[in-house]
Amino acid sequence: MAGAEALERMASRVAHEFNNVLTSITGLGSLVERDLESGIVRAANIRGILDAARRANSLTSDLLAFSRSASRDGCSQSRGVVDLTTFLHRSQEEWRTRLSGGIALEIVAGTAPVPVQASEYAIGQILGRILENSRTFLDGGGEVRIELGRGEREPSFCAERGLRRGDYAEIRITDNGPGMIPETAARAFEPFFSTRSDRGSRGLGLSIAQGLIRDTGGHVDLESQPGQGCTFTIYLPIAPQDSGSMNHMAGSPSRPPDEPPPAKPVSVAPLAPPSIFPPPSKRAPQSAVPPAAPDSNPKPLDSKRQGRETILVVEDEPMVRELVTRSLGYLGYNVLKACNGQEGFELASSHASEIDVIFCDIVMPRMNGPEMVQRLRDEAGLTFRVLFT
Repeated sequence: MAGAEALERMASRVAHEFNNVLTSITGLGSLVERDLESGIVRAANIRGILDAARRANSLTSDLLAFSRSASRDGCSQSRGVVDLTTFLHRSQEEWRTRLSGGIALEIVAGTAPVPVQASEYAIGQILGRILENSRTFLDGGGEVRIELGRGEREPSFCAERGLRRGDYAEIRITDNGPGMIPETAARAFEPFFSTRSDRGSRGLGLSIAQGLIRDTGGHVDLESQPGQGCTFTIYLPIAPQDSGSMNHMAGSPSRPPDEPPPAKPVSVAPLAPPSIFPPPSKRAPQSAVPPAAPDSNPKPLDSKRQGRETILVVEDEPMVRELVTRSLGYLGYNVLKACNGQEGFELASSHASEIDVIFCDIVMPRMNGPEMVQRLRDEAGLTFRVLFT
């Protein structure tokens, strides 16, 4: 029954994600159609349609990656032996560049080889997805530390985690972000679970990482407390001595086991596909439909049907939020927009005399719609006409 319920939740979330994409495409397509009738085409609407299509492609890629990791054979065909020490040393500059945004990265890996039986792609995906999670929550800057070690685990330790007895590599990734409450940490690896949908997070990254870790015969633990950041500890079984040479480091010949890794990277293997961890120069904006100056307040197409009221739009899904904002702007309404209930509460409190209607999503991160409206009544003494969506 639990498996059926999980499948039902996942199917619902997939349908919800694609519905958001299709809503954006069809809605913006209607606006473009209106533009064509009036002889004016706004580039921002075209860009919005293209962004929505790219998001659908990215979502499809994520779902395929998740299905491969969940089936436990995602990378087994190309599996070899990867020396984690070399991998971390050679990838650190690439990761620092991709994290950026005021986030400092420290890697403590030593020089002793730590070989695991996996594909280079899988290791890159595992670390990339977890680092992307840290970056999402460290949007104001912070610190990430990666530590590498190895050792034999106690039988009780292995039994608790469903691991075979033996020697394991340990990768510990720690950030000093806001941390999680226990209820959130317990669901962190659940497919499509995210508390930062306002940042475009779909909640698949950690699920994919967990599936790939399990595919290698490993396990991942998560420790977190509010205000104390997160620590992900990954356990991967050390490769048997007869598994072959460590030749899966791109651009690097095999080396004797006691030879230390090069001091500087000579070739950096991709951490993850661009749609998962894009370089800073190509990162998509937080909004799926980037506002352009000429289109930020589009004039209504029919002045006889022009609205005059001010509407507060509170919606965590960027594509839907921008579509609603543009559609209302076309009809002549003044629009304020917020990406979650907390931001909506603050905007409504500071613009109470201006707002006539609140157009509000129900389920959102940080504070849901009904809670926001209740707090406005109880704490600020404000009552608005509200349309829940």
